[in-house]
Amino acid sequence: MEEKESLEYSNTGKNRTTKKRTWILYLVLLISIFISTLSGVCAKFAAAQPIFSFKFFLYYGLEILILGIYAIIWQQVIKRLNLAIAYSFKASALIWTLVWGLFIFNETINATKIIGVAIVIVGIIIVNIKKK
Repeated sequence: MEEKESLEYSNTGKNRTTKKRTWILYLVLLISIFISTLSGVCAKFAAAQPIFSFKFFLYYGLEILILGIYAIIWQQVIKRLNLAIAYSFKASALIWTLVWGLFIFNETINATKIIGVAIVIVGIIIVNIKKK
């Protein structure tokens, strides 16, 4: 009887560890997507500069650096996570692009954009619902 109880306790601890690792993996996934959206910010800044100017190369170089960091993190995430799930989360980049547009580039956010992002979020949730 003791062996069974210790096995159940061991499995419960293992499940908690697995759940914690899964949440950390999802957090890293979201951070990688956040990082990738920063490349778009750099691209927009680079596009506003005269071509071949110092600032153009600075922003363009930052964009390439950010994309390199993102690629390394992304590869580690998809190595450990279902590809369909990981790619569904990439749609969350829309949220960040709205935030960057509003706060960095003074773009307006209207009801259509908010509804569109809400639909994407619902889609992400639907794709990631686990059937029991």
